[in-house]
Amino acid sequence: DVKTGTNDEIGEMAKYVNDNIKQIQITLNEDKALIVEAENIMNIASNGWYSQKIESNSSNESLNELKENINNMIDNTSNRFVAINTILAQYTKQNYRETLNLVGIEEGGVMKELENSINALQKTITVMLVENKQNGLTLDESSDVLLKNVDVLNTNSNSAASSLEETAAALEEVTSNISSNNQNVIAMSKHGEDVKSSVTNGQNLANQTD
Repeated sequence: DVKTGTNDEIGEMAKYVNDNIKQIQITLNEDKALIVEAENIMNIASNGWYSQKIESNSSNESLNELKENINNMIDNTSNRFVAINTILAQYTKQNYRETLNLVGIEEGGVMKELENSINALQKTITVMLVENKQNGLTLDESSDVLLKNVDVLNTNSNSAASSLEETAAALEEVTSNISSNNQNVIAMSKHGEDVKSSVTNGQNLANQTD
């Protein structure tokens, strides 16, 4: 502090200087407290925690503006990650209808790339699900056709079995008839031999009589 032992202009000036020095010291202390808190908050945010903000104030308008910018950045980043987590939570429940739309982000930034990647994933999964559904419908139709063909095959198999049974019965009857005919032929042949023998014997007796 400047010594103020008189009440003249020099004394007034010394008092003014002392007051300014005190105010500067107060401002420097406020600035230091705000900067230290800002560093702590930024370290916390860098580890994924966005629930805390800078509370300190300063007479330095530039530092107060920096404080507001940092707090706004924390709010915006937190809101964007909440939106990302919300959409991913929907995807884990197999609801892929919604796409991600982060507010206030610009092309080329990391957040925009993340948004594009998540939306590309949503589109890929949606296309895959549509294709799977179509394949399922096609498979269902094919199954119906297969079942109908199996029914037709069963019917044809039953008809074929019946036809085979009828054919077997007919063959059995034919075989029986052939066997019977063979026996008749043998019997007739025997009768013929008997007749022939009788004729021959008769002729021999007649010759002997003459």
